Amino acid sequence: MLILPSLLEYSPYELGKRVEKLKELNKFEVHIDTICQNFARSRNVMMSISVKTVLSHLEKFKANSLYLTIHIMGDTEDLVEAYKFFAGYHFEPNWQYRIFLPLNSELAFACFESCNNVKIGNWFDIDQWNIGTDFNQYIYTAALIMTVKAGLSGQILLPKTKIDAFQLAIKNPQINFVFDGGWSCLFDTDVENVDLVSYTSYWRKNG
Repeated sequence: MLILPSLLEYSPYELGKRVEKLKELNKFEVHIDTICQNFARSRNVMMSISVKTVLSHLEKFKANSLYLTIHIMGDTEDLVEAYKFFAGYHFEPNWQYRIFLPLNSELAFACFESCNNVKIGNWFDIDQWNIGTDFNQYIYTAALIMTVKAGLSGQILLPKTKIDAFQLAIKNPQINFVFDGGWSCLFDTDVENVDLVSYTSYWRKNG
């Protein structure tokens, strides 16, 4: 299990500070949460800094073996822009990328898996999964599971959601799961196919 510090940022200054802190900590597993323009408008939340900007700040890690998970929260128009960006992006050869997209949009991005260090998967909002979700119908080997509602701040991870998420992972050992939303950076588990995204807890401890 990995703890993945989230770079869900709205200020280039704060983003820069946090990237410097990750460098100082020699933390080479990072999660990018990106709230795109139309998605933000539809949920009445703020648009975050773009994945392009975050990746440009992470160039400080160019010489390192970085494990990077990227969560794209966007609607159809947002995904068109995301596709255009990745089509022109130079994937760093010594980084590992896991890009999570909304349901039914992953096939359009499958071409990027021609780079052997890039994997495409889906993300499931909290109302799009339960412990009975059948992952055998999907072609990928990684999935991001929201354990709070995507894009909304100040939510609390409920005990039942936590239990259900781990039951889901145990039932689907062929899938590498990322759980995103409300996790403590001190949480530990012996379930091997789960990584946890931590934002508030991680930066409170390490900020």
